Amino acid sequence: MKDRIQSLTRIPATKLVPHPKNHRTHSDHQKRALQGLLDEIGWADALLVRETPAGYQILDGHLRQTMTTEAVPCLVVDLTDAEADLLLVTHDHITGLAGIDQAKLEDLLSELSCQNAEVQALLDELSSQTAEMLLDEGKEYDESCADGVQSVTCPKCGEIIPL
Repeated sequence: MKDRIQSLTRIPATKLVPHPKNHRTHSDHQKRALQGLLDEIGWADALLVRETPAGYQILDGHLRQTMTTEAVPCLVVDLTDAEADLLLVTHDHITGLAGIDQAKLEDLLSELSCQNAEVQALLDELSSQTAEMLLDEGKEYDESCADGVQSVTCPKCGEIIPL
């Protein structure tokens, strides 16, 4: 297996160039949640970039790059244009193919709380999705827990829908 990583370095976010073919979009909800995580935890992941004549081109981490003007951790990879395009189109989607162990997720969520309101809202949303998954498995669900709910947040776009 090839190792295409050349280095781990920190590059000022303002010096990074977004990939012109980046197809991912980011809702305001996602932006707020990511900012909350960066505030709560800090940088715990590197952007994927490659060196081009135009500068360091982002292959993964476009949203994180917009969150700061400071230097950010970057894995510099040595990829051709075609390889970069393949990585750009598949990287996030591969992650999305992973399954979920509902019991482990429920246990983990039950142990977590966060001071940051946006991150806590994300945890609450994950808990809510876990409850919905349980419905799909045919388990009992007490609908009275929805009494008094004023709004619902769309898990895809983050829009808040009043009830």
